[in-house]
Amino acid sequence: VFLCVCVLTDVDAVIVLTQTPAVHTVSTGQEVVLNCNIQRYDNKYVYWYKQVPGAAPQYILRFYHSHSSPTFGTGFSSDRFNSKSSSDIDYHGVTVVTQKPPVVTLRKGETATMDCNLGTVTDSAARWYKQTPGGVPQYILRFYHTNSAPTYGSGFSSPKFTSNHQSTSDYRLIINNVEEGDSAVYYCQTWDDSAKEHVSQ
Repeated sequence: VFLCVCVLTDVDAVIVLTQTPAVHTVSTGQEVVLNCNIQRYDNKYVYWYKQVPGAAPQYILRFYHSHSSPTFGTGFSSDRFNSKSSSDIDYHGVTVVTQKPPVVTLRKGETATMDCNLGTVTDSAARWYKQTPGGVPQYILRFYHTNSAPTYGSGFSSPKFTSNHQSTSDYRLIINNVEEGDSAVYYCQTWDDSAKEHVSQ
């Protein structure tokens, strides 16, 4: 699965991101072209990720329209991957988010806890996502250390899901009374607002 992600700042309108084609079938050795259209916003820095079933997304590259070539993630290069685009955005530094434990094994009815360290980010919320095999990530909740309770995504609520913090950069996701349907890959995400730098070209 290849995912197109756009990091946006200072946005008031709803952003529509469309990735095509939904499925691409080719023979070994052929070229694959995937398109990502971002409507209603001219400032964009596009990131591409690759995800194999049961594994975390791998960062392939990021690309800004005025650059001559993409910036690649570890293990990816211009030998096999490239990107083209068409538009003005912020540049982002790298924030390392650490999640543990990598695997949680429980019995039905027990409580699952997962920890997330936001690295150098101390003034941003932690967001948690759930992804089942073959599905897209589902937004569970957002929690900021000064808030009394999390903000939940559609279909998720307390007391089944909750969150707390140990410091301004350490957050915990808690899933109570676990059941078979809770088996999934869970992701922690944050936004490093301090890393943005406006560049004019």
